[in-house]
Amino acid sequence: AMYRAKEEGRGRAVLFESSMRFALIERMEVESQLRQALPESQLRLHYQPMIRLSTGQLSGFEALLRWKHPGKGLLAPDRFLPAAHQIGMIKEFDLWAIGEAVRQLAQWKTVHPDASNWTMSVNAAPSSLVDPTYLRQMSRVLESADIAPSQLVIELTEQTLLTDTRPASRIIEDIKQLGVRIAIDDFGTGYSSLSQLTDLRFDLIKIDRSFVTNMDTESGSTVLRGLISLADALGLPTTAEGIETSQQLSELLEIGATYGQGYLIARPLPAEQALEYAAGDRQTAPTAV
Repeated sequence: AMYRAKEEGRGRAVLFESSMRFALIERMEVESQLRQALPESQLRLHYQPMIRLSTGQLSGFEALLRWKHPGKGLLAPDRFLPAAHQIGMIKEFDLWAIGEAVRQLAQWKTVHPDASNWTMSVNAAPSSLVDPTYLRQMSRVLESADIAPSQLVIELTEQTLLTDTRPASRIIEDIKQLGVRIAIDDFGTGYSSLSQLTDLRFDLIKIDRSFVTNMDTESGSTVLRGLISLADALGLPTTAEGIETSQQLSELLEIGATYGQGYLIARPLPAEQALEYAAGDRQTAPTAV
């Protein structure tokens, strides 16, 4: 209860419940087991396809981290990334994900004629970016892989950039010096100002899935149109996340979104199934985790 009160902020009172003890034990077990995830090769990437809405053509993938837990099976990132942050392993996980995603894209280039035109998007945590070794290791990964640096897209959440744009601007400039592109993720949820968007040199805006989900309401459709209009005014392409219905897809195309991803297009897929998707076999998409 004391630790929960500290996590929730100063001047808090939290009553102890027996569930807290079980939650704490589970978290400690996860943290202990997570330290073995990299040494024992338990991390995996699944790849969610992204398409150009105007043509339906595959434009790239977003690499999404999974943990093949020895006892609990394949875990989504919300089940273990908070613990990775807690024990200070998030930078190692981020760098592993970039290295694996770049290696996979390079391998696909050897077997698929269009892979040279695909992008590979990878999420990055703020704490990773401020580490001076992060950029050096990213540079080494790119040097060792047979892909153009512009094929790699680093996704930063909008919330990451709200407090002070000066360090964020330096980080973005350093990444772009490598030839890597930058996307602002979950756009619209962090209430960034227009000045911040113009100060920070992004290459792509990803519209948060919540706006796509609510686009069937009048207010939701108005907000979504406004976000895409803002991106157009800044000269930035947009990716709409969380597309689940044909109606959403049609309206997003009509209002000018550039790219799209979501369960209607394909779920995140293991590498082999992602390549099958690219080759035109769509049967694997609905059954993937």
